Amino acid sequence: EEAEASYRQAITIKPDLAGAHNNLGSVLTDLGRLEDAEASYRQAIALKPDYAQAHSNLGSIFQEQGRIDESEASYRRMLDVSPDSNRSLGTIPTTALVCHGRSGTKFFHSLIDGHPEIATLPGVYFKGWFGVNRWKFFSTNLRNINWRDVLVAKILQEYEPQFDARSRKNVHGKPYGDEKWLAKALGLMEMGPDRSQHFQADRNAFAKTLLSLLRPLSSVTQQACFELIHQAFETSIRDNTTWDTHKHRHILYHLHNPDSFERANFLQLNPNARLLHIVRNPIQNMESWLMTLWRANVSVSLEHNNQVKNWLRMVSRIVSLLKEFHSPVNRDSLHRGVRLEDIKSSPERVMPQIANWMGVSDHPTLYESSFCGMQYWGGSSASTGKITGFDTAAIRLPLGRIFGKRDIVIFETLFWPFSSLYGYTDMDAPSFRTQLSTIRPWLQEPLEFERKLYEALPERTGLIEDLAPYKRLHLFLNQLWDTLDRDGTYHGMPQPLELD
Repeated sequence: EEAEASYRQAITIKPDLAGAHNNLGSVLTDLGRLEDAEASYRQAIALKPDYAQAHSNLGSIFQEQGRIDESEASYRRMLDVSPDSNRSLGTIPTTALVCHGRSGTKFFHSLIDGHPEIATLPGVYFKGWFGVNRWKFFSTNLRNINWRDVLVAKILQEYEPQFDARSRKNVHGKPYGDEKWLAKALGLMEMGPDRSQHFQADRNAFAKTLLSLLRPLSSVTQQACFELIHQAFETSIRDNTTWDTHKHRHILYHLHNPDSFERANFLQLNPNARLLHIVRNPIQNMESWLMTLWRANVSVSLEHNNQVKNWLRMVSRIVSLLKEFHSPVNRDSLHRGVRLEDIKSSPERVMPQIANWMGVSDHPTLYESSFCGMQYWGGSSASTGKITGFDTAAIRLPLGRIFGKRDIVIFETLFWPFSSLYGYTDMDAPSFRTQLSTIRPWLQEPLEFERKLYEALPERTGLIEDLAPYKRLHLFLNQLWDTLDRDGTYHGMPQPLELD
């Protein structure tokens, strides 16, 4: 509320300040006032038609509301006005790995790492490579005879943790938000059989190889540089000198949790790319993703505003998981989802079929969880402790660690189209319709987990219904209910990869 007041004051002083209108829209989105947010984004665009971030934000709230065609139109406009939109397209077959909450994409990535036909970069550091104005940051003055050296130096500086996990730098795109030690959060400080090793790669060898690849070029585009970085890493770090000439060479890009621009820009430059979604039991997944924030609020003594901020972050995560079902991107036939449960329990059956879909061969590395030959244990988890490889502890976690019984019924109902598509429920369509009617009045009341968060607040001077996280979540859940009541399903879910 204070941020809203400040942005409105800025607009009063300078009505043509497009950034203030855009930022006001973001605050109003957090407050659950999507109609007002839409008006603010539209005003920002009216003042600055080439404002890519405002087009992205507008598309995002359309997506949240299930207005998929309008969302797609906003995203296309976002790309049209980007100063980097007219660039060369990708030339190497690529699969982008997309996570949904805590769905095990880092584990899956560690299985792909080391495949001789696939170039990939350990971790998720390059998640923001295709973000707004990112190439503007890396591109150099081509009139400078040393532009190649300048470019390589920028890459090494920005992606320092890629080569040494002891670096506490964050990177563009902030894959884990404001995480103070990104590499450690990724689990790259505790590798090897006894978790005593940290990830490290020869940055000097990488730099030398990338420079040699740039030498014959008079210029380089964002996409071409992206591909050369992968080639240089394969050649210099993994000593895979034949990858570039391999008949089935491929890139796996861990896109992780992309914002709208990052995903759309990547797909624009790689129109034939495949998106692989690793999915997981949705309620178990959601509770795992919320657990750190939940424990901070109910188990730790935090200041009131920080508790509300954490609560808002929890709501944003719930929204982002369910918003994926309204994504215009997922309607593309090249995108598929695979259950984490199937990968964990039946790797010999599932991994060859994923490889075949990607266009590469089956290989022994697909059954080893490692990065550059170092055993991988994943990031920290208070629920399971350190686990490695095909350990199933994460997918055996019980439901109800955060949500109450009625909460679970609500979310089971709202997730039903996805759960039915991926085999996470035995509920048939008539039973779903009955349950949908049952939960309607429940959406007008606080959920059980919300009551616990409210009771944990050090200050309770108002009603729970007046709090921003409550307003946003209930507006969103009611919109989902309306969509399901009208259509019986969602229209942007990634289709499952058919497995034998």
